[in-house]
Amino acid sequence: MKLNFPCEISVEKSKFLLAISGGVDSMVLLDLFSQKKLNFAVAHMNFGLREAADEDENFIKKIAQNKAISFFSKKVDTLNLKKENSLSTQMAARELRYAWFDELCKKYDFDYTVTAHHANDQVETFFLNLLRGSGAKGLSGMQTRQGKILRPLLSIKKEDILAYAKNHQIAWREDATNQTNDYLRNAIRNQLIPILNEIKSNAEERVLQSMNLLEIENQWINERVSTFKGKFFKPLENQTFSIPIAELKNLKPIENTLHYLFYDFGFGSAKEIEKLLSAENSSEIQSDKFRLIKNRKEILLKPLEEITTENIYKVQINKKMEVPLPIFFQTSDAEKIKTSASFDYKSLKFPLYLRSKKMGDRFFPAGMGGKSKKVSKYLKDEKFSKLEKENTLILVDANDEILWIVGHRQDERFLPHKNTKVWLHVDL
Repeated sequence: MKLNFPCEISVEKSKFLLAISGGVDSMVLLDLFSQKKLNFAVAHMNFGLREAADEDENFIKKIAQNKAISFFSKKVDTLNLKKENSLSTQMAARELRYAWFDELCKKYDFDYTVTAHHANDQVETFFLNLLRGSGAKGLSGMQTRQGKILRPLLSIKKEDILAYAKNHQIAWREDATNQTNDYLRNAIRNQLIPILNEIKSNAEERVLQSMNLLEIENQWINERVSTFKGKFFKPLENQTFSIPIAELKNLKPIENTLHYLFYDFGFGSAKEIEKLLSAENSSEIQSDKFRLIKNRKEILLKPLEEITTENIYKVQINKKMEVPLPIFFQTSDAEKIKTSASFDYKSLKFPLYLRSKKMGDRFFPAGMGGKSKKVSKYLKDEKFSKLEKENTLILVDANDEILWIVGHRQDERFLPHKNTKVWLHVDL
């Protein structure tokens, strides 16, 4: 039996972390790595879900010690994570497992995490994703390499793994829960696939052939999506991208292409995205981590974490500030022609602060004859986009009186006048 690595992997020079459960698949994986004398360690997560979980851990630990292989183990509260995050048991276990593997790789300089997924797992994954309504990406299944995760047994059938284990007298642990149908994957393995094999001989091989064809289609889609992103996803500040609506509307077929363009950003409904293209200005939809905002003739793709509550920054006088933006406040006994803003120093109540706008903000815009105006109304009248409104900073004094909408209109009450002796100049 041969391990299948992507051609770009330098196997002899790499350091691997093997995810070992104790089942026959992972124990064969461990044996194959040992036979090739590769540089690797073993990691086992004890999910605490079965009475035999501690025995599984001790079984793997003993084998690793006998073979002088570095061994890592961790016991976790899977059910608590499941409850706190409203996850299925399997999803909670998966998140805990891969987060820990990633932590170990970073701490001990492993190049790759290696799992023992095989061809039969691929078939099960196909039906799992089919029942979830996945497209070509999901139905094409797992890849031999996915970032730092390797699956070198992915093309090997379960029956061949079992035969290898018996021929080489490899010991393994049986997970009794695999025989129950409490989980959807188990039901697919134990009930659906045997029926399909009765209806059509070699049904699993046929599914794998279809998955290979879907992977070819998926590669073509990825190339098209990458080309579009490279051409029309214009990077802005704060990890934000601007995309022309006209170009999105020209996509054919629009629904399918929108799905693949924004799938990796967590947007599952292409219809919602298509609807946004023709929605009112400033309309938006959100995924778990990103926002799509209609901004006149463009769509803005923006990380969700960039939405912030009120931020407050104390102003430093006569010292250049870099946060929240490069800005310099300087006192002077002379008027300055070229400056972003100037104030009558004596009329100010210190300290000054830079903050984000908030509901109810009102100021007296310069040039309006002493009339007040809500900041929100000013921004609307000046045709600020939704993103510009969110990024607007306000300069206020110690009493939270507005001095300046930074980069735009000053408050008339604090402007320099003919009797000004000391100026506060601001340069952006």
